[in-house]
Amino acid sequence: MTNIALSKRLAAIAAFVKEGADVADIGTDHGILPIYLCRQNSSRKAVAADLRDGPLAAARKNIQKHHMEDRIELRLGSGVSVLKMKIVLTQL
Repeated sequence: MTNIALSKRLAAIAAFVKEGADVADIGTDHGILPIYLCRQNSSRKAVAADLRDGPLAAARKNIQKHHMEDRIELRLGSGVSVLKMKIVLTQL
């Protein structure tokens, strides 16, 4: 596997992710951020979403290149509408 170099902007975003968190990269473009987070084990699972097919195709290629198909799910759609909401009930 090749190393991933993040831009300063993406590195700043990655620094906010708590270890083991599931993440969603809305407007993923090439999928670099979720690949980086999963490879560093900062994230267990990730959703990489984009509004257009072209960026998702580029993300798919990168995800396959880095063997992350089992940890990163691609979704086509607009904004947070691509997320599946879960309701978690905790009994205290």
